[in-house]
Amino acid sequence: MSKFIYPSDDRIPGTEGAIAAYRHRFSTDHFIMLKNFVGPELLAAIQPIIETAEFESESYQDVGSEFRMVANMAQDALSLLAIDRNLLDFVQEISDCGPVNCFRGRIYKLIADPQHTFGWHNDLNDACRRVTMSINLSLGEYQGGELQIRETRSGKVVSEIANTGLGDAVLFPIFPEFEHRVLPVRGDRAKIAFSGWFKAEPGLDAPLPWLAAESARVSGR
Repeated sequence: MSKFIYPSDDRIPGTEGAIAAYRHRFSTDHFIMLKNFVGPELLAAIQPIIETAEFESESYQDVGSEFRMVANMAQDALSLLAIDRNLLDFVQEISDCGPVNCFRGRIYKLIADPQHTFGWHNDLNDACRRVTMSINLSLGEYQGGELQIRETRSGKVVSEIANTGLGDAVLFPIFPEFEHRVLPVRGDRAKIAFSGWFKAEPGLDAPLPWLAAESARVSGR
């Protein structure tokens, strides 16, 4: 595998031993945290776009609802960060989940509203999905909104993660043996995240949503 260093929560260096440690943590804790995944320069560039972006209400049957940001340059910038070939190889290596060739995600917002919850689900409605990633983009620390992971058969919660560090990313597996949910947000601050899936298909040459829409608009299609 190609060498690509991502800082972990305890700053393990990008050595073969570190990859083994990531693999062990992913298999035993069923998630890993990547601190400072999005650097301050990119955050400074995309935050003004997110603050003025248009959000639309979106519902998912038997799961929950959210405000989903209309695709724009901020989403595509984060998507480009997530489809670095070295990162895709890293995710494939630590998860042992088969080929990983792209990432597809969206920026969403959750507020303190009874409808804004994500019930237990497993993300398996798309067979190409391999690993889920969620990046915190919230300005200021929100309350609630923890990610919980449980065993499907027993219902035992095996991990609970409060990802409140700006730019931090959480990765967790997509397997029938596990389900996950996001607890309700409390208080006045919204939870904003870029969340989606490392997938087997499509490949890296597939256009990103905002760029594809702009290309179609310019060409008159």
